[in-house]
Amino acid sequence: MNQDLTPDFQLVFNTMPGNFLVLKPDVPHFTILAVSDELLKLANLERHSVIGRSIFEVFPENPEAVTATGPSNLRKSLTSAVETKQSDQMPVIRYDVPNAEGVFEKRYWSSFNKPILNKDGDILYLLHATKEVTDDVKAEEKVIELEKVESTYSLFMQAPVAVCIVNGPENLVRLANEEMLQVLGNTSEIIGKPLFEVIPEAIPQGFPELLDQVRSTGTQVSATEYPITLHIDGEEELRYYNFVYQPYFEKSSDPEASGVFSVAHEVTEQVLARKRVEETEYRYRTLIEEAPIATALYIGKEIRIQYANDIMLSYWGKDCSVTGKTLREALPELEGQPFPDLLDRVYATGVAYSGVKEKANLFIDGRLQSFYFTYTYKPLFDVAGILYGIHQTAIDVTEEVLAQRKLEENKEELNKLANAMPQLVWIADADGEVTYYNDRISEFAGATKLPNGTWRWEGILFPDDVMATSNAWNKAVAEASVYEQEHRLQMKDGAYRWYLSRALPQLNKAGNVLKWYGTATDVQRQKEYEEALRQSEARLQAIIEATPECIKIVSEDGTLQFINHSGLEMIEGNKELLGTACVFDIIDPEYKKEWQRNHKRVCNGESLSWEFNIIGLNGARRRMETHAVPLSTAEGVMHLGVTRDVTERKKSEIALRESEEQFRTFANNVQNLAWMAEPDGWIYWYNQRWYEYTGTTLEEMLGWGWAKVHHPDHVDSVVAHLKETWEKGETWELTFPLRGADGAYRWFLTRAHAVKDTHGKVVRWIGTNTNIDNQKKAEAALELKNKELTYINNDLDNFVYAASHDLKAPIANIEGLLAFLSDDLSQGILQENDAKHVMSLMQGSVNRFKKTINNLNDVVKLQQENKVSPVLVSLPEVVQEVIQDLEPMIQSSGVQLTIDVSECSTIHFSEKNLRSIIYNLLSNAIKYRSPEREALVEVHCQTAATHHVITVKDNGLGMKENHMGQLFTMFKRFHDHVEGSGIGLYMVKKMVENAGGHIEVESQIDVGSTFRVFLKR
Repeated sequence: MNQDLTPDFQLVFNTMPGNFLVLKPDVPHFTILAVSDELLKLANLERHSVIGRSIFEVFPENPEAVTATGPSNLRKSLTSAVETKQSDQMPVIRYDVPNAEGVFEKRYWSSFNKPILNKDGDILYLLHATKEVTDDVKAEEKVIELEKVESTYSLFMQAPVAVCIVNGPENLVRLANEEMLQVLGNTSEIIGKPLFEVIPEAIPQGFPELLDQVRSTGTQVSATEYPITLHIDGEEELRYYNFVYQPYFEKSSDPEASGVFSVAHEVTEQVLARKRVEETEYRYRTLIEEAPIATALYIGKEIRIQYANDIMLSYWGKDCSVTGKTLREALPELEGQPFPDLLDRVYATGVAYSGVKEKANLFIDGRLQSFYFTYTYKPLFDVAGILYGIHQTAIDVTEEVLAQRKLEENKEELNKLANAMPQLVWIADADGEVTYYNDRISEFAGATKLPNGTWRWEGILFPDDVMATSNAWNKAVAEASVYEQEHRLQMKDGAYRWYLSRALPQLNKAGNVLKWYGTATDVQRQKEYEEALRQSEARLQAIIEATPECIKIVSEDGTLQFINHSGLEMIEGNKELLGTACVFDIIDPEYKKEWQRNHKRVCNGESLSWEFNIIGLNGARRRMETHAVPLSTAEGVMHLGVTRDVTERKKSEIALRESEEQFRTFANNVQNLAWMAEPDGWIYWYNQRWYEYTGTTLEEMLGWGWAKVHHPDHVDSVVAHLKETWEKGETWELTFPLRGADGAYRWFLTRAHAVKDTHGKVVRWIGTNTNIDNQKKAEAALELKNKELTYINNDLDNFVYAASHDLKAPIANIEGLLAFLSDDLSQGILQENDAKHVMSLMQGSVNRFKKTINNLNDVVKLQQENKVSPVLVSLPEVVQEVIQDLEPMIQSSGVQLTIDVSECSTIHFSEKNLRSIIYNLLSNAIKYRSPEREALVEVHCQTAATHHVITVKDNGLGMKENHMGQLFTMFKRFHDHVEGSGIGLYMVKKMVENAGGHIEVESQIDVGSTFRVFLKR
């Protein structure tokens, strides 16, 4: 048989392992003549769509990859192979290839182009061999990128916190320092992998959404003591972290974040420590918060602040303005503390320093406060090994330090508390060995403390109780259950007392016992009480039989299960009825259905009271009052009732009701307001006159509702007085205003009479309210008029004194001058000049006389005008008018005025009087200026809740303190070098007080005076 041994080279080429093309050397097209199967599969192509086309048509250039040089480098390599007839090994190039959907994918290739020559050396074909190295390039880029990132974030890589950067919506891990790898429980192999493939347990805990939020919004997210469950060494563990998620930008110009930069600090131990403190303190828990990591960078030997994050700034109590300052300049309070010198030493030696729980005193919120920090000072070196700065990280452990101190204090407090307890307190280890007794152990005999610190307690027990106690204790230890046992313990005096011992196990998460906490409580008296109770029950049975009330127990179906002797007498029966007779049979038919309904309610758990009639077995009819409660028994809930015969009381009540009805009829027809109250003051009835006057209803006034119509200024004192008198049971009388239906308050005289029984006990109160409003108004008007008359009399006394004082001087002068003229005229020696001089002196006295009379006239008119109606006055206009009137004085004195009365634009006051007040105070401030300094006068006005306050302040001569009491006296003056009448301030005070205001003054010699006028709003 002949066999064709010629190989099918086309088939061999197509199926060769690798990526190959046979190209036609037709520069620049390089037409494809053959292609291997693997390359077709890799490029998602079919052979018929490739053969005969240019390589650059089949593999077009990615128009979006503007920086990719793959196509141009391939063309250069193929052209070179044709021109040189030499093979060309291309460097790795990026040449993107469309996927099955026609979307370009980034690809990297290592290619080799070899010319195939004939025997004459001419090029027949070009063999293009290529290998995809995309994964290798990306791995190398990832390494380079990681090195770049690690270089950029080298400070954070070395920080004692977990640092990580994740990119894109897949949250690919781009960077993770050693701390973060430990958190994730992985090695650096996770770099480049999606974060939640590494820790899928974090997905349901909300972390994917949190990272997406930070990346999409560009907003930082932080949390403290955040709980997260992680798989550590194959087991789930709950850990706590302080973390900050910050948006990460590849470039500062990027509009959107490409990833998230996270810093996490594990605070599990601190959180658990706090919880242990809380467990130790039971209800007295101290909440210890652990702060996140703080970071600062110092440059140069001056220790100049290059950077400090917000947390470090908050520790310092500063803001970013400290950047560029030395630490000593930024925090001067550190002088004398070790930190500046430690930084100097680190910079000088290049040796890092770590401080643990060290104290620092810092100015926070304006005061020096003490804090505790765990921190590191780490020297930073450049590539040349030259130290250029110090990197600091710090954690505020103040609360941890204080908590530790508190824990120690609490241990001592708990020991004191245990020793203060009346019980014997003890603690045992997991195996049941007692390791602690409180000081009460000294009261017992037989307990022995062993050399290993544990106790043997069997010797305390009464011999007969040892076995039962040991069995109960061993059982509780074996089952980790509550231990409880009663037994007798021996005391120091040898006597035995009953004690109840009880212990609770403290369990860990796995349910294993950590410790036992137990007490032994003296129940000797309880035992004695139990015996006493037995005897008491016997006595109670005797009392039940002897009580005059009917005590009965009735089953749900009405069967009489028990009834005492008094009850049998009431129903006219005997003990043979017990267990057989039905109570329903003795109930008056009129009340039977109600009684059965109430009986059913009691058996369903309600407590009830009601009245009803019974008909005894011998026909006697009685009115009964019963109080029933449910009684749980082995046979079910029954009705326990205490029933009293109230037949006679009912007769009395009917008579009393008729009497009260007659009283109410009478009370509703009197002019006074009337009411009745219970012994405790609860008013339950008012007469019709009360409702007509107050416009209220009984529902509004019941009980203490009457307080609603009392004047708010009087109601508290009235209520207090009434409660006191009602408690004493004394008849009382009081006056106070009550509000009428028209809203007006009128004065009433209220009298309350205590109605008492034969034993002197108050059974009710009967009260009346008599309208005395007109009488009170008349008394008030009379009192006001008396005050006005007293005030006028005082003013008249001052007026008479002033008149006699100021008129005497000019009259005496005139008399003296007349006597002088008389003598000279009689002797004929009076000269013309002397006469003119005397006449001038007399005219001056007359002028002073007239001036005094005018001043007194002003005082009289002021007294007559004390009822002037106020009008709306513009204070700024009045002040301006006074300044214009005083312009000559202001100009001559050189006084500097400061006026600010804008807050009181208008005032209700007499315009003439307001002008007089401003004029007097302002002119006095100018007249009594000091010659030693420039005169300054200020006029201000402020509006208070009830007054306008006008202030006139000067820096003039001032006054002595002992002159203050006479300052507003008529014709009183303290400075003679300035002309004045001495009635100005008197009139000012009079005008102000007549309008219901007052005036205050402060003054100091050679400093100045301040007058404050308070005018009602």
